[in-house]
Amino acid sequence: MPLLRSRRETIMNYVGWLTPLLLAAFGLSGCVVEESRVKEGLGSFKVELLSVDPFTKSAGCEGAPNQGSKDCPRPFAVADSPVGVRLKIQALDRKGAPLKWDGSALLDVRPAEFFNVGPGGKLVRFVDGVSDEVEAQIVHGFGQVRFWAEDCGSTTAPGSFATGVSAALYFESPRVDQLNETMDNTTSPLTPKASNACVITGDPRYGIGTDRDGKTAFVGYSNGNAVNAPPPAVGNFVELVGCTRAQYDEALAAGTQCNRGPLVVTGIGNEGFYLSDINVNSMATGFNHLYVFNFNYPENLELGDIVTRLRGSPVEFSGSTQMGNPVWERDGVGLGKDLIPAAVTVGKDLYSSSLRTFGRNESEALELEKLEGAVVCMDNIAPASRLVQCDVNSSGRIEREGCLLGSVDAPLPPLCSSGGSGLAPAPPACDSRSERPFCLDMSTIADNFVQLDDSELVGLNEEERQVEKETKALELCGLTGYLPSNPAEYCCERACYNDFSCSDESSLTVYGQWTGDINGRYTAQGETLPTKIAVITRDADPDFDPIRFAKEQLEKPQSERQTLRVVGNLRQVLAARPVWVLIARNKGDIEVNGVCP
Repeated sequence: MPLLRSRRETIMNYVGWLTPLLLAAFGLSGCVVEESRVKEGLGSFKVELLSVDPFTKSAGCEGAPNQGSKDCPRPFAVADSPVGVRLKIQALDRKGAPLKWDGSALLDVRPAEFFNVGPGGKLVRFVDGVSDEVEAQIVHGFGQVRFWAEDCGSTTAPGSFATGVSAALYFESPRVDQLNETMDNTTSPLTPKASNACVITGDPRYGIGTDRDGKTAFVGYSNGNAVNAPPPAVGNFVELVGCTRAQYDEALAAGTQCNRGPLVVTGIGNEGFYLSDINVNSMATGFNHLYVFNFNYPENLELGDIVTRLRGSPVEFSGSTQMGNPVWERDGVGLGKDLIPAAVTVGKDLYSSSLRTFGRNESEALELEKLEGAVVCMDNIAPASRLVQCDVNSSGRIEREGCLLGSVDAPLPPLCSSGGSGLAPAPPACDSRSERPFCLDMSTIADNFVQLDDSELVGLNEEERQVEKETKALELCGLTGYLPSNPAEYCCERACYNDFSCSDESSLTVYGQWTGDINGRYTAQGETLPTKIAVITRDADPDFDPIRFAKEQLEKPQSERQTLRVVGNLRQVLAARPVWVLIARNKGDIEVNGVCP
């Protein structure tokens, strides 16, 4: 015991001797703590919602606030019924106290957009740290919507990137038709758009500054100079919901219908699936069909499945509205097979009115756009009987890039067959800085599409005959004030579309896509040009050969020639010619001499 006590006393004496030294070293002997200084200046904003337009509230939600709530959300904010709000913004210092600050901030809203306001958002000015009341209207709001105020600075003074966020407004998720609906035949209202980017995307290259015209604007910076640069696009994740089969049946028995859905799978491919919202509210507007891009075959889905929840990011891919990065939940297996909507018959008049020359889309025609992704039926299709390789350089795509020449009658460079070359602009500059020696090589088009009568060849040597053939080929291309960088591919695609017998070989090889005339014609009849639809049947019936089928018909008298009826999902692909593609799902979708209802 004396030994233990001795050791304990030694340790305590050591600690007692060391403690004053430690306190002195760290300046703690008098227990004085120095307060750290907070940097002065703007720290954040207080964004206050003063008022929100009222909305019609359903039973049980009569007491919900105009902002909506999680259990009683406002209806999805459609374009023709913008929601009005009033806000006031207070500048705060870095301690969260009101700050007398004279400056400006950008006001943005997410996930939604301002009505009739550009991508930079609204510019809000402050006097003594307080903004005037801000009135705004928003559209396409869904989920929890908040207003963002940001100090993006200017060309003369970098912004602090201070930000402030309002309380949430609660909106319902959009229906399929509300996600799809478009006024320009290409773009969903919910796909990524340019945004007030200095804080939300963390990119300080964008902000308020002076543009090239000397006006205050949302600009980007390049090498220290202000440029008219749009901010980067910001996308949204969207959740679509629909009822189960049991909920659908229960509502039907009561003489009503589900509030949302059901969402029925109508087609499955190796990279995604199609679904249709068969709710009468969605069907009434059209646009109630959607392609969900999954990068892989969705192995846990089959035709007729009912999807109850789908979450992903709306994107536009070559004119087709799609849901990317999807996750989904389904109700059972194949419970909605009897709910797959009947194929919509697309007649030749409707289809023809939706196309411009060379199979391009007519942007103002929306009737076919409303059926994008739907199951449709088209009959009297006459497939092309030969393949032409228009991907001349084997790049995997048809190259259409080129330069405008200033007027429709601007002179073109000479034909390569005539010898020599001329100066022509090249993309992307397309001006005198990019001029290079250039001649038009029409040999591929001449070999594939031009046949001269003997009378046209009289007195011409071989070189002169080639020039004559290429001159005719250039007429087929229809160049009017436009110079393609790759004339062989650009003109081949155009000539092929206007040739009843031609289908592009690369499209068939890579995508399984062939073309056919919708009026049942295998050959030219008078001066009328073909009107073509692109069709994919390879996955539905690998044994069906449309080119061989067409050749067999050409061996018959015209009165005995057969055509095809094809049912499938309709898709828009702006990179294709024609832009509309009909994708068969199984062998039963392809019928010789079949007729649509």
